[in-house]
Amino acid sequence: MRRVLPFLLLLLSTLSCNEDPSFFTNTSEASTSSFTEGLADADVPITQRELTPPVNPSSQDVVSSTAETSLKKIIKNGSLVIDVDSLYRAKATLDKIIKQFEGYYDRESFQDEDYSLRYNLAIRVPVNSFDPLVSALENGFNRITDKEVSAVDVTSQYKDIESRLSSKKTALEQYRNILKKAQTIKEVLEVQDYIRKLEEEIESTTVRLKQLQDQTSYSTLNVTLIQKIPVEDTQEEKSFWTDASHAFTSGWNGLEAFLILLISVWPFLIITAVLIWGIRRLRGS
Repeated sequence: MRRVLPFLLLLLSTLSCNEDPSFFTNTSEASTSSFTEGLADADVPITQRELTPPVNPSSQDVVSSTAETSLKKIIKNGSLVIDVDSLYRAKATLDKIIKQFEGYYDRESFQDEDYSLRYNLAIRVPVNSFDPLVSALENGFNRITDKEVSAVDVTSQYKDIESRLSSKKTALEQYRNILKKAQTIKEVLEVQDYIRKLEEEIESTTVRLKQLQDQTSYSTLNVTLIQKIPVEDTQEEKSFWTDASHAFTSGWNGLEAFLILLISVWPFLIITAVLIWGIRRLRGS
């Protein structure tokens, strides 16, 4: 066992690095299968083998193409900026449209600015409902000032992560079987270290796979609703108090400037007063 265990550890380490631990197993199985199939074919009469109808390649291609299309992993996101006459009525209309497409608000914020009211909304909908939702919003709101839509195909990335996760799980199971056969403390510690590293890799890979699953299952549409407030109305309401406030501020600033000026010239004022007093005294005498 002590001679065999290091060899097995080295073999499994190589397999986990290549992230395809089932390679040798598959190869041996394929060889055995081919050998068995060859024997089976040898036992079948030639006439029977020749009468076996060939598989139609075109039908296989159609099935394969359909399967690949259904397994596509697409991340769809977008944004819309919409000008509205009434922000609250537009928000109520948007609520109804989102419910129709089984969506929900992932994030929303409201801003009351000087010349506009604004809703910033992050909408999450099933990926198949993304395009119909965008079309419904374009038809329901006439003044769309900005639009951006993106679609990213992550099928190969998804399959790669899925394959690596499967390989790591297979390797982990093999290491656990080796751990049961370990006889010394050194062997146990070495195998446990491999198992710990694999478990950490499996955890991080699983998190990444779940993120991709979420992004490809639900799309995000950022919608901004803007109601502009006329500038004239704001100026009429604030003109008197604004002017009064500015006048008060200007007067106070002027008083401060005058006092600062007096403070800065007080030595000259004292000298001038002394000179005037001296001149008057000389004239009086």
